[in-house]
Amino acid sequence: MKRSLVLSLAVVLALAGMTAGSAGCIRRVPRPIEDRATESSQTVTLDGAREVELTVEMGAGQLSVKSTDSTATAVAGDFESSPGNIKPAFSAATQGTTRHVRIDQPKVDFDFGSSGIKNRWTLSLPKGVPTMLALMLGAGQGDLDMRGVDLTALTVEQGAGNLKLDLSGQRRELTVMATLGAGEATFRVPRDVAVVFDDRNSGLGDLKADGFIQRPDGTWVNDAWASAYSEYATGPRTAPVIRLNVTHGLGDVRILTAD
Repeated sequence: MKRSLVLSLAVVLALAGMTAGSAGCIRRVPRPIEDRATESSQTVTLDGAREVELTVEMGAGQLSVKSTDSTATAVAGDFESSPGNIKPAFSAATQGTTRHVRIDQPKVDFDFGSSGIKNRWTLSLPKGVPTMLALMLGAGQGDLDMRGVDLTALTVEQGAGNLKLDLSGQRRELTVMATLGAGEATFRVPRDVAVVFDDRNSGLGDLKADGFIQRPDGTWVNDAWASAYSEYATGPRTAPVIRLNVTHGLGDVRILTAD
């Protein structure tokens, strides 16, 4: 399946730079001698809350997100930062039944392309705890393994770089809003859950979505959606739906189906 919408270079550059500008200040300056590589870990407890709202803002680097069996933590993180002054900052507060957590990369000057510069974050989210997740990534790699995470909402903004998002373990109603600038994106979805993929506002690149068919409105749906919601459906119309709303500037998009 291919799509070739004409997109001006200015729009592509705007999409690629939008998140990078908001998610951290990255300029080419000499690395401070006193800032050495650091490895650190931090855990935020649930503090009696029953759900989590997590916001992550990372200017540049490699971000991995996965699930953990711990039921007492809102989020746990392991970080490798070089120079040390880009180590992320945490803030947390509890309002009612919701634990609000924010993780930010400091807005400092560093040259991410220089030798010795590293910025790797690994975040672990608790299984069985309803979680709203908002990720703002400037440039780099995003590897988001949501198997086991009880997602209630997901927002991803990425300026440039490759994104992998595994939703194959999701079994509840979910809307994903993804705004991606330049780079490849891979989405992994379950076979037995209805999925609607909408990339009608996207730009240049190929779409590979085996097992999906295009509807008259331009969206793509899988067999599970057709079985439950098409005009010929014979089953219940109350099945959960995963909605992938993607705006993509430049690069290929691939949708994989997991059993």
